[in-house]
Amino acid sequence: MSTRYLYWRATHTLNFNTSIEGILGTGLFLAEIYSWIILVLGYFQTAWPLNRKIAPLPKDISLWPTVDIYVPTYNESLDVVRDTVLAAQGIDYPKDKMKVYLLDDGSREGV
Repeated sequence: MSTRYLYWRATHTLNFNTSIEGILGTGLFLAEIYSWIILVLGYFQTAWPLNRKIAPLPKDISLWPTVDIYVPTYNESLDVVRDTVLAAQGIDYPKDKMKVYLLDDGSREGV
């Protein structure tokens, strides 16, 4: 569909009646070609994703990295927020290496 659109843009809509139409039309067309190229590259990236090996954590827990967990909310019910925060705190990771932050954009009491 996007290739057909680019063909239509190139053959039917580019006007060079005045210099300003030519400059602006060509600039817009080049921007559309750029976004089409990015789209095609995205298709390739989706079709052949990278296969990365999982890096194992060291056996010594003191060498594990610290992890921050952010829980963003905006006027969700307190039951949902509580369950989410409790689930984040229950992750199987050393408690001294993990912090859970509740980020509330709503303006309500009790959070």
